[in-house]
Amino acid sequence: MSIGWRVCELAWRMGRSVRVALAVLDGLIGVLSRVNAAIGARARGFAALLLATMTAIVLLQVMCRYGLGSALGWSEELAKLLMVWTAFLVAPWVYRHGAHVSIDMLVAEQPRHVRLALRLALHALIFWILTVLLGEAWPLFVGGFGIRAATMPVAMAWFYAILPLGLSALLLVGAELMLRDLASLLNPNVDYEIAPDRRWLESE
Repeated sequence: MSIGWRVCELAWRMGRSVRVALAVLDGLIGVLSRVNAAIGARARGFAALLLATMTAIVLLQVMCRYGLGSALGWSEELAKLLMVWTAFLVAPWVYRHGAHVSIDMLVAEQPRHVRLALRLALHALIFWILTVLLGEAWPLFVGGFGIRAATMPVAMAWFYAILPLGLSALLLVGAELMLRDLASLLNPNVDYEIAPDRRWLESE
């Protein structure tokens, strides 16, 4: 009788611990979700502006080179740097919504808890890689203040600034995705998946 009572008490304590953990996870997920959604929306809009600017610069360069016979020396360098900024600005949103190209045929056939565990491990690996890259990006940004662009009177640090900014945003997304997968493992009855943004993910 005493053993049975202890088992019941242990089960009750474990259940309470899981509920407390889920409450904490729900709070953290809610905060990160709002932050990442706001960052993603603003970064995506800024990326669209930079992409339009880059396109205009390339068209201007073509007109000057082949129409006027005089190339703009700064246009190619600036267009390349804007392309890098655009890629890093949209990367957090793409990562958060799973819009990267993925080959998951084998994983998709596994049970749900196996898929979640594998995905959690993958997000943890990505988080570690991003942390390492961020550690390398910061010295590059700081050192860029002593380097001038080849064709413009601007410090390269302002172009390198997107590296720590973009990687930090990716880390926030990675943290949210890991917490969502962990919460899904602890509470299989609740769907913690991020709903896809159909306005941007529709292919047709």
